[in-house]
Amino acid sequence: YVLIDTPGQMETFLFHEFGVKLMEAFPDALGVYLFSPEILRKPTDFCFALFFGLMIDLRLGITTVPALSKVDTVSIDELRKYLDDVEYLTARLKLEPSTQGLLAYKLCSTLPELAPPTRVLYLSAKTREGFDELETAAYEHYCTCGDLT
Repeated sequence: YVLIDTPGQMETFLFHEFGVKLMEAFPDALGVYLFSPEILRKPTDFCFALFFGLMIDLRLGITTVPALSKVDTVSIDELRKYLDDVEYLTARLKLEPSTQGLLAYKLCSTLPELAPPTRVLYLSAKTREGFDELETAAYEHYCTCGDLT
């Protein structure tokens, strides 16, 4: 495996030609999009996190697996409901009365149709939680025997 870590530099990596060119050198790359639980405060945030992974797919032309980091710092049961079940998230977004909620509802409603099958990984660098699942996802990506669901 070749691991390229861009901590705090995702925007620079995605919005400049360098990131695209680099990924062209690795045509079968698997991206792992790390996001932190601190950004997940309301249902629209969950939609953003899931959709951003899809945008990375689009921009870099690589398969991207979303991964919630720092899971040792929070109780993830409630977070899992939103991240693992798009129908649950969409139903919650339908109840959001704001324009932001309506936009998120419409976006997340399209995720099952637009997004390739994948699962969210739950990782902790501190406790090493989820690293077996990360290795399994990498194996499945490069193997014809599995998919990323």
